[in-house]
Amino acid sequence: MENASAPSKQDLQGLTEIAAQISNRRMRSRTGFGGLARRREVLASSLRLAFRSQYFRGRPCATWGPTWRIHPREWESLLAHEGGSPRTIFGEMLSQPSAFDPNPLWALFWAAVEAEGKFHELYVPYWSHEERLTGHLVSQLLERVEEFAPRWFALSSLSQQTERDGMRLAYFDTATASREKFTGADLGLVVHGDLGGGEFYKVARLQAKKANARGRCRIDLDQVEVLLSAEGAGYFIFYHFADARQGSPTPTVCAATDFADDVGEAKKERGGSKRELGEKRRDVANLGWDFATFLTFGLADPQSDVGAHANSAVEAARLVMAGRGVPSRLAVLTLGARGRLDWSDVLREHIRVADDQIEDEEE
Repeated sequence: MENASAPSKQDLQGLTEIAAQISNRRMRSRTGFGGLARRREVLASSLRLAFRSQYFRGRPCATWGPTWRIHPREWESLLAHEGGSPRTIFGEMLSQPSAFDPNPLWALFWAAVEAEGKFHELYVPYWSHEERLTGHLVSQLLERVEEFAPRWFALSSLSQQTERDGMRLAYFDTATASREKFTGADLGLVVHGDLGGGEFYKVARLQAKKANARGRCRIDLDQVEVLLSAEGAGYFIFYHFADARQGSPTPTVCAATDFADDVGEAKKERGGSKRELGEKRRDVANLGWDFATFLTFGLADPQSDVGAHANSAVEAARLVMAGRGVPSRLAVLTLGARGRLDWSDVLREHIRVADDQIEDEEE
């Protein structure tokens, strides 16, 4: 593949302006990205995840002065002192490709930010059921990754360590009408990357839940138990009701382990009975991370403990598809990985096994 010329300062300024425009547009609203200002704990958790990631380089910020590769604890102190508005953090710091190492990760982050923003704008107001909302979120992510892929390609020429094979998202619908009741998660995510530090695979299974205007929802504890059995890959993604007056944040993601104590208490109350564990009403308004931050600085970072690690494509397929809780949708994100894996071929066996299991159940 021929090397493209490195982006000029003018090109980089153009990319920064694209991110700033997205940020400004989203921050004008109390919903979506702008809604994070009212969810301080989610904002703080998201920033900690970003600042502690190997992908975050830092940069001089007009509001806080020169801060290059500052220690995460100092960032948190600075944020607490300054109030850390989302507009300043995302609009100024993360708008620059130079804030990311390697630089092409800028394209993934802003593709995800724009995807969750359009999802919130176009679909959350209609407040459909979780599975349909998840389909809309995946659809937006597919479109935005495709839109930002040329920007990844351009930025990759700045780093000799970054493979220029690009950024791609493949989608698989693993549930048919006859299978939906057997699925235990709404979305499976696999990240396959090679950004200069070696090839890696990471996996997450996400169960979608809708939270009301007060940030509360009913958590199915049997569902939590299924996610807890997913070898570190179990997560919840929460869609927040769009309240025009109070506002609401972007989709947020938290680990299933946040509800492990609820499962333990329910089992203790049942004294070993095999009855269903039931539901528990929980306040999830301030749990977890913003979805774009979770994806970029958590799941896509091989040094992060977010998501489950796999040693190969086959093992990643097993983690996301085998056992209890096969997801009804699956997206595979490829980031600069060498070569082109045929994921439909990698996953075919697991989808067939799932179908065979269902036939056995129906018999």
